[in-house]
Amino acid sequence: MEPIFELPWPKPARADCLFYHVMDLPQSGRVGGEWDIAPHFDDYIGRVPLAGRTVLDVGTASGFVGFEAERRGAEVIAFDLASAAQIGMVPFAGQHWHEDRAGWNAGSAGFVRSLHNAWWYAWHEYGSRARCIHGELGALAASLPRQQVVIAGAFIEHMSDPVTALGHLCRLAAETVVIGFTPVDTAPGRFMRPIVEWQPANAYAWWVLSEELYRAVFDACGFDVEISPARAVLHGTTHERSTLVARRR
Repeated sequence: MEPIFELPWPKPARADCLFYHVMDLPQSGRVGGEWDIAPHFDDYIGRVPLAGRTVLDVGTASGFVGFEAERRGAEVIAFDLASAAQIGMVPFAGQHWHEDRAGWNAGSAGFVRSLHNAWWYAWHEYGSRARCIHGELGALAASLPRQQVVIAGAFIEHMSDPVTALGHLCRLAAETVVIGFTPVDTAPGRFMRPIVEWQPANAYAWWVLSEELYRAVFDACGFDVEISPARAVLHGTTHERSTLVARRR
């Protein structure tokens, strides 16, 4: 049984939107965002061809990756979390998220809604035919038919259990998984370590995985991996990471 797709929302007010990505919209022009990936998009997706393919954009946020894939000729499904209750953060004593989860969820509902609003705002402006699902990744992997290409950009470091998340992405992909713009530790060994020093200000970021661990997980799921350099712009500064392209054997 397929998951339930969102019925199209009316176009939200721009003031109610939070654009995570920089996008050039047909009617509203450029909208701001923390990240601008348009200048380096080909490297961001590992130069995987998208025209004529079905694409699942995981962690779509305000939607740039999926809308750009659609512009390039893909048939797109965009996926993101349904509510703040699904956000995992590193626990700290005294932290609102840790001490009063129900209160934190209620206080963060507007943040999640504003990202959803931004996606639908852009959807209307682009005249998009992309479909959208809000839910939980494991449930999606158990119910959505495989898509040819699954793209998850800057996603794994926000997962408390990245190995399980990678397994879900593999289950969803008929051909290719793209882990776009993600840090990879090239030291020998299969391991993951904190991506930054854990402290309340960085509680949203969990792990960086070693290259050998990535290869082991994808190999176990029946995929071969290529790793290439990727770039994205944050507040005007270009940052370099890696993109992993895993192809089903």
